[in-house]
Amino acid sequence: MIEAIAKTQLIIPETRQRKEKSPEYVTDLANSIERNGVIHPITIRRDKVGRPILVAGECRSQAIENLWIMGSKVRCAGQFFDEGFFPCIDLKNLDPIDAFEIELEENISRKDLSWQEKSEATSQLYELRRMQAAKRNEPQPSVSDIAKEIRGDSAGAHDATRKELIVS
Repeated sequence: MIEAIAKTQLIIPETRQRKEKSPEYVTDLANSIERNGVIHPITIRRDKVGRPILVAGECRSQAIENLWIMGSKVRCAGQFFDEGFFPCIDLKNLDPIDAFEIELEENISRKDLSWQEKSEATSQLYELRRMQAAKRNEPQPSVSDIAKEIRGDSAGAHDATRKELIVS
């Protein structure tokens, strides 16, 4: 069950694995959350006195905070969460050692898509955006629109996206 945890109550341990968080990544994540909602709620556990401790999702919490600053509402599983409250899944009284393993698993075992899979996913996103535009009687998206969605305004984004679409 997804529950709302106040930002002021959430404890983020200083011993977290990920020390550096790319501002571009957090911005991209915020854009995704704004479009699609929170797909994976922040994962917490409870300490011995019941305080919520972050297990996984620190970048999501920062992205959500960015959305609050912009005045956006945050939704997860069809439910809107008030500003100042994160959507969370509570693992209850998970042992700190097991919580550490979950954090490591989330950060180490994640595998990026191969270039072939990324090209196919880019093509599928382009087709999805075309279908959505047609459904809403809006102009069709350009390669530049897709490049900006995937890569932001970085140099070379258009060419890299165009190549992925050609390859797929």
